[in-house]
Amino acid sequence: MRGLHLLALICAISSTASAGDADSNITSNEASTKGGGGDHHQHGGEHGGEHGGGYDDGDHHQHGGGDQHKTEDPDNDSVACACPILERPQPTDKALRARWMVHTLNWGVLSSTSSRLEDEKSGTKNHAFGNIISFVDGHCGAGTGTPYFYGSEMDQSYIDAKDNNMVSLALSEAALPSVCGIDAAVEDCAVPSMGDPENPMCARLTLTGRLVNLEKESEEYAQAKKAIFDRHKVMKQWPGDHGWVISKLVIEDIWFIDFFGGTEPMKIEESYFAADLGGLEIVQSMGTGGFVAGAGGRGFTHGGGEATGQSPVVVYLSICLILALFALVVQSFRTVQESKTYQAVANGAHAMRTQSEMI
Repeated sequence: MRGLHLLALICAISSTASAGDADSNITSNEASTKGGGGDHHQHGGEHGGEHGGGYDDGDHHQHGGGDQHKTEDPDNDSVACACPILERPQPTDKALRARWMVHTLNWGVLSSTSSRLEDEKSGTKNHAFGNIISFVDGHCGAGTGTPYFYGSEMDQSYIDAKDNNMVSLALSEAALPSVCGIDAAVEDCAVPSMGDPENPMCARLTLTGRLVNLEKESEEYAQAKKAIFDRHKVMKQWPGDHGWVISKLVIEDIWFIDFFGGTEPMKIEESYFAADLGGLEIVQSMGTGGFVAGAGGRGFTHGGGEATGQSPVVVYLSICLILALFALVVQSFRTVQESKTYQAVANGAHAMRTQSEMI
C-alpha cells in the first residue's frame, strides 16, 4: 500500500515538472517564431495566381487554375522548405487529400514492369520493379495534380518504360518529414508516436498510368522544368550527359486510403482533378526567425509546437489521477476491513470475559 502512495506521489511530482518543461518549450517556441523576423512565404488569393493556369497535360485538360496560393520569391535559397506546406485536409475529403499529397510530397516509389528480371519458368519478363523517384506536380501553390519527373534514360525505370510505359507511383504521408528536412511528421505515421506508415490513417496513394516524355520545345516542358528545378534545386548541378528527360504520369487509375474501412474507386476528372487546393491555409514556412506553425495545422507535430490529440502531459496527469483514486479506494477498503476485524476481536474478548465471570 505504501508503494502505491509513493508511486502516486512520484508521478504527481514528475507530472508537475513535465508540465513546467512543456510550458517552457512552448514559451521558447513562441519566442523563436516572434523573434528574428525573416522573409516568410506570402500567398495571395488572386484567381489563377502566378502559375494558376496549370499545364496542358497532352490530352487538352488544364489542371490547376482556381484560387491558388502564390509563393513570392521561389528562388530564395534561405528558405528551407521548397514550398510552404498547406493544411492537411480532413479524411472526409479524399480527393482533396490525394491532391494535397501529390502537391506537398516530393518523392515516391515508381513501379514498372522490369525489362531486366526474367521469370525462370516461363522466360517472360513480368516482374515488378520499384524505384525511388523525385517529382513535382507544378509550381508552389499552383499544383496541377499531374506528377512530373526529371529522369535519365540510363535509369532502370526509364529503360523499363521503353518496353512497357505502364507504371505506378506510390506515395505515403510518412514521407512528409523529408519535405522540409525537419520534423513535420503526421502522428498517425510516426512509429515513435504509436503510428505506422501501414496505419490506414497514415494516407497512402497510388497513381497508375503511363510514363510519357515531354517534347523539349513545348511550353509544358519549360514550365515543368522550372518547377522541378525550383523545388529540387540540386538537380541543376547534376551532369548534363546522362540523357535527361522530363516526363509525366498520365493518370489512369487512383488507389487511395486514409481511414479505416478500405478503399473505393476515385474518379479522376470529376473528383481528383476537380479538387481545389486554393481554400487551404498555410501551416508552416521557414524563415530566418525559425520554424513557424500557422493556423489549421491539424495532424502535424512540430518540434516545440502544438501537437494534435492529447498532450503527453495531460495523459500523464490523467494516469496519475486514476492511480491516486485507486490508492484511495484501496485504502478506504482496507480501513473498513481493519475496523471490522477490530470490532470482531473486541466482541470476542468481551464474550470471553462474560463467560469467565459466569463461571
